[in-house]
Amino acid sequence: MATSERVPVESLEHLIGQLPGIERCRIAVNDMGLIEEVHVLASDRRPAKQIVRDIESALAAGYSIRLDHKRISVAQVRGVREPDGWVRPVLQHYGMQLDPVGGRMVAEVSLIGAEEGSAPVVGRRESRYLPSHQVWTVAEAALDAVEQMSAAGPFALRDVATWELAGAHWVAVAVAFVSARGREQMACGTAQVVDDPHRAAAEATVDACDKARRQSQ
Repeated sequence: MATSERVPVESLEHLIGQLPGIERCRIAVNDMGLIEEVHVLASDRRPAKQIVRDIESALAAGYSIRLDHKRISVAQVRGVREPDGWVRPVLQHYGMQLDPVGGRMVAEVSLIGAEEGSAPVVGRRESRYLPSHQVWTVAEAALDAVEQMSAAGPFALRDVATWELAGAHWVAVAVAFVSARGREQMACGTAQVVDDPHRAAAEATVDACDKARRQSQ
């Protein structure tokens, strides 16, 4: 068991809900404040075992809570198109062309809908060559692909950050959008850097847009 004493369950659910691929989270505790079960609904973009490890790491790093993986239940669903035209896309391909001599770089991100028969959509962004700007450019390319795929948005890229948490490296992407009430809001998406920060930037951008769509409803 693990204790959530002095930590509101809502705070734990919010933390877990910010992890990549997780759509919903519900935590059950007993009368002593001990976590009995963690139930999450997640997309099928990432292995369930990796999602469980992310949850364990986030609770340990964020609130010093050690949780047995057997208490975490993950249900995965394939992405479906929502009534507003949004479809939670899956990263198919990404690439970066660098031209230091010409002073230019081009990022391309290919996304595909999770439902069967979806055609890939390629987002592209060209910018001045700056090594420190590569992750930002990939995020812009992913944003371009997302906006081509559906009526969701428009979105504006506000910030991209990288940091270390629980011994792992992460990319966070913040996007701005206008809510149904006409107010400007922001949403943040995250993704763990497994092998390439460019891939994580694209996945975090998709995650941010998905959260923005849900917040705007």
